[in-house]
Amino acid sequence: MRNKMKNISQNKVVRSILHHCRSLWLSLVAVIALCSCNIDNFDADCCDNLQLTFRYFSDPTSEQYGLINSQSHLLFCEGVLVGKLQVNGSAHGEGLLANEMQRQSLRRLTYTLPKGDYTLHSWGNYTEGTSMFSDTENGTNGYSGLEVGKVRSDDIRLNIVRPSPNNHGAFNGSERLYYGYHKFKVDNTKPICHTVDMLNAHIQLHVTVVWRNVARDVTAKGATLQNVRMRLSDIPTGYLQSNVAQNGKDIVLGFTANRQLFGPREVIEYVPAKDETFGAVSTTMSQVENAKVWGSLISYRLCDSTHPILSLWAADNITRLMKDIDLHRFFVANDWERTFNLRQYYQIQIIIDGDKVEVLALDNIGWIDGGVIGTGIE
Repeated sequence: MRNKMKNISQNKVVRSILHHCRSLWLSLVAVIALCSCNIDNFDADCCDNLQLTFRYFSDPTSEQYGLINSQSHLLFCEGVLVGKLQVNGSAHGEGLLANEMQRQSLRRLTYTLPKGDYTLHSWGNYTEGTSMFSDTENGTNGYSGLEVGKVRSDDIRLNIVRPSPNNHGAFNGSERLYYGYHKFKVDNTKPICHTVDMLNAHIQLHVTVVWRNVARDVTAKGATLQNVRMRLSDIPTGYLQSNVAQNGKDIVLGFTANRQLFGPREVIEYVPAKDETFGAVSTTMSQVENAKVWGSLISYRLCDSTHPILSLWAADNITRLMKDIDLHRFFVANDWERTFNLRQYYQIQIIIDGDKVEVLALDNIGWIDGGVIGTGIE
């Protein structure tokens, strides 16, 4: 009888423990359910106090985030680097952006941050070896060398670093960079669900060149149109991270997106500040016809005060095939803004006839060196 009573007592204890554990489990499930973010809903209440969604518009009605295949994020608090995150298929973070949960993506960041005032700099398509972050105060180079808790925003630069072989110190150009900038405050009173617009942070220059007389202007110089080199000089080859400015003034660029697609949201894009580093980029052009070559250059953004110089060289990088052209004069003649142009994508055609060089815009209205407006392409 005593053993039977003992077994009954033990069973009661086990049932009590199981009941208690079941209650704890249900409570935990309820808490998890309440705290789980619906990442498809910008306005969802969630335990994470920060949710940033990124987007990019190539024009006011066309979102093309697919052009961005990687993100490098730098998070600052009171000017000091407090977090880093690179997203490229997988996500790797440090500091406050350490990514143990592996929930980050190219389009969205979801974190719990302590209270504070933060600034996020985001670079799309950053590739080390083509561009390079540097910490001018501590002497470190590269994204991996930017030390969390030590590096200050004022000391960070981004520069083109990939040289173009045997081309008078010119670079091979940059990748198609995109830039996002966002300031926000975390006070833990409510979740922050913001949208960050990425800016086209590069220039693409597509150039077609036609010679009227190849024998006189090319062959007679001992050159051919094979592997013609195009060089763009006196252009910015660096960005600052200290602020978002041009010419000492903060610039906010914005336009209204298609309300039918995105509702009454305004697209705000910020321009990264250029530093005082100038240089040249170069590329090899392709011969597409007997008297025609074509090439494309990608570099950092231009501004209205920049005077980019375009030149053409034979494959030996010594023989000049065209006199230098100051494209600033062409941009002004065609009312092509650069500083406030959200998407710096330019297509021009150059016609060379001896000493006469005519530069034509895509709209068939051109400019002849010396200030004369051209009449169009034949």
